[in-house]
Amino acid sequence: MTSHGRIGFGDADAATLAGILHEVQSAQAEIEAAQARVTRGLARALTLAQAQSRGASAQVKSRDMALRAIAAEIAAVTRSTDRSVQRRIGATLRSSWTDSPPPWTRGRTVGSRAHMCC
Repeated sequence: MTSHGRIGFGDADAATLAGILHEVQSAQAEIEAAQARVTRGLARALTLAQAQSRGASAQVKSRDMALRAIAAEIAAVTRSTDRSVQRRIGATLRSSWTDSPPPWTRGRTVGSRAHMCC
């Protein structure tokens, strides 16, 4: 593998590296697809909370009770806190796009935007 103090790849090492790269790339695609599904689910949770809030009293609406209840349920199954889930759901509301759909609609995400895009 080394020759005169330099690192080089023989055929076997190059083949091994190609396999590693394929494995990592496949795993990354699976992670991104899963993150996209979670974000879509959070967007649906927001829609449900908005529907649940229609017709509610001003006090209930002001406290986002429907959103808080839904966030608590999601937090329970994701081993998270209801406040962090509520922030993530709120982030879907703040996100928007113009000419092209966001990456999550195509099963792709962009770095940390995975939790923010919708």
